[in-house]
Amino acid sequence: MTVLERASGALGRLTGLPGWAALPLLLSGSSLLLAVIGLYWDVALHIDEGRDPGPLANPAHYFILVGLYGIFTAGFLAIALPRGRPAPTAVRIGRDWHAPVGGLLMAACASFALMGFPLDDISHRMFGQDVTLWGPTHLMMLGGAALTLIAALVLLAEARLALRALRSSRASSTTACRSSTSCSTRC
Repeated sequence: MTVLERASGALGRLTGLPGWAALPLLLSGSSLLLAVIGLYWDVALHIDEGRDPGPLANPAHYFILVGLYGIFTAGFLAIALPRGRPAPTAVRIGRDWHAPVGGLLMAACASFALMGFPLDDISHRMFGQDVTLWGPTHLMMLGGAALTLIAALVLLAEARLALRALRSSRASSTTACRSSTSCSTRC
């Protein structure tokens, strides 16, 4: 058992969710918070000091970047941690590998937002500095980060579906065991 499996299992027991959802949800939430802190700090720096000379020219950009990488990592963990089919809605990736839709969405949202960083630098080099926050590459970063909330809700819904399916299968096996005359005492 890996460190990540132990950590996700402990968080799962703490939250009542499957570990494959608990750890990514905690990581995505804290990473999104870090990115938002970086965003507000970046806006404040631009108001006070004007435009910066490059893509990583002020410390707020590092907070945003680390937050977006954290969101991507959360999506990756949601895809990599489950064993078997984690939820009825899981997408088949390989023969024995199924990934929750929420994890796939989370990784996709973060990837989209992360693409905005180099594209923003290219845009600034070609067209100069933006006069507003609402440029296309900024919208990529903001939109990707904001859609992470929907991905997290999808992952949470899948975790609840998985718990419901688990309870249902346990209840039906217990009922079948009680109605059987040849049932062992371990049921």
